[in-house]
Amino acid sequence: MLHTLDYNNLFEKLKKILRGRLKMEKAIKIGLIIGIALFLRCCITHHSYSGENIPPMYGDYEAQRHWQEITINLPMENWYKNTSDNNLEYWGLDYPPLTAYHSFIIGKIANKINPKFVELYESRGYESNEHKLFMRMSTCLFDNREKKSFFSSLKLFLSVSFTVLLTFTVIWAPFWMKNSTVIFNIIERLFPIKRGIFEDKVANVWCLINVFIKLRYYYSNIELAKICLFTTTLSILPSSIDLLLVNSILSEELKEIHAFSQKTLTPSQWEKQQDQSKQ
Repeated sequence: MLHTLDYNNLFEKLKKILRGRLKMEKAIKIGLIIGIALFLRCCITHHSYSGENIPPMYGDYEAQRHWQEITINLPMENWYKNTSDNNLEYWGLDYPPLTAYHSFIIGKIANKINPKFVELYESRGYESNEHKLFMRMSTCLFDNREKKSFFSSLKLFLSVSFTVLLTFTVIWAPFWMKNSTVIFNIIERLFPIKRGIFEDKVANVWCLINVFIKLRYYYSNIELAKICLFTTTLSILPSSIDLLLVNSILSEELKEIHAFSQKTLTPSQWEKQQDQSKQ
């Protein structure tokens, strides 16, 4: 019996050692993957980018930097408004307020590191290895998103709805409290119909059609926006109806399954019912 216990203890110790080694190997693999990823990012940190040293716009890199410049130097109500200090033709802010808040935070950090990064007027087209390192490291730190899948239920739907409404209110409230007309400036920037239904070379059907037919020569921007709204609604209508029908069918099946599960007995309940029937 003593030898058996000793073997058992030895076996348990070996299992613990193996578990420890497996955990260590897993940690080493994860660390190696993260290390390689960081090493590659460091290697390309000072690499060139689209628009570098090409005035007057300097590429999308300059757009991100310019938004930081605008948000930390101008009052909130002027972020989306065309003013003498904010020329919307030069990378005007045209993303929702959450992006503006993000630019504001990054801009504050940039200002602490080097005020020249975000100096009003003077920083336009600013390029340096130091700033390039800052911009790309800030992207690595902040641009991480976690995606999760959710199963539908009334409780979850209500909680998600409440969270969305609360978040929407928190994001938009500062602009509304400043001046209600600011909201219209933001909407105009988010949906710039005056510039057409697409801009530059974007991956949508209107850009493709433009290669063959220049619709802007035949219709105004407002008319094109209405056509776009109508055709988009028409294209999603079949899938929306299909989704509605499938959900209604599934809901009925779930009701039947739930009703059946309520009638199903556990083993102990079944035995009790059998005993009662014998009596």
